[in-house]
Amino acid sequence: MSLTARGTIGTVADVGSIVAILGNLAFVFVGGNPPATLLAIALAGLAYLFIGLNFRLQHRLAAESRRARSGPVLVRVQANLTAADVFMEDEDVTGLAKSFQRAASELAHAFGIATGRACRVSVQDLVLPRSGDAAEGHVTTLCRDVEPLANSREDNLPDVAEIKGNTDFLRILNGAPHFFCNDLSALGGYKNSHFEWPLEKEDYPYRSTIVWPIVGPMSERHQTPGAPVKTSIIGFLCVDSATPGTFDAALDVSTGAAVANAMYSPLRRFRTWREQQPSPS
Repeated sequence: MSLTARGTIGTVADVGSIVAILGNLAFVFVGGNPPATLLAIALAGLAYLFIGLNFRLQHRLAAESRRARSGPVLVRVQANLTAADVFMEDEDVTGLAKSFQRAASELAHAFGIATGRACRVSVQDLVLPRSGDAAEGHVTTLCRDVEPLANSREDNLPDVAEIKGNTDFLRILNGAPHFFCNDLSALGGYKNSHFEWPLEKEDYPYRSTIVWPIVGPMSERHQTPGAPVKTSIIGFLCVDSATPGTFDAALDVSTGAAVANAMYSPLRRFRTWREQQPSPS
């Protein structure tokens, strides 16, 4: 239990004692006057309310402070993604891979600072069939951060996953701006092709996750003058934690979205380069 929590609980207990004392004093000195007793209890109730509001405020300030401390690490994430884009200008795929790996590692570190929990990051490359049917597509893992996986059963996971077997990817491809869940074990109907079902709550490899699309404008030949810009999803940025309740939707979703946007250009260049390579004989 944190010092803040212990201090707040102690204060609540103190106020409870004050309620009893005020009630007794009102009864003794006012001759058991019910209005005076009710007034004392009401004042104590207000004290409880202010304590609760103060606790929430302190919790929020602590969360924002942690995320402010992650700022310098996020700058390094952006620097690595900029480097990845430069490498792909020269078709240096090795440089791209190393830069993406470092960016993923730094991002996991940034979320670890921001949340106070161990976090993992992966970048997924999206492959859709010519029909465009999202459910029939799949993702391949472009890179993961360098932290060890939380559950040894995941150590030898395949790097290809079908969209239809993964709730997070499917929801995004069906129009959701992102996927956010702070307790997957409580999410009815959740699918993950990397999990060995059925699972008990304590056996989930991770409980909290956010997934963002890596999305950007389609090429000019797909655009119509005067019409809204058409966009396409080419991959996913994923972060997860074994601890439920890790992420803050108001503070963390926008951070990952900005990073995912920065990943679009180097990943698009990589995909273009890949399409131009001769097919293996």
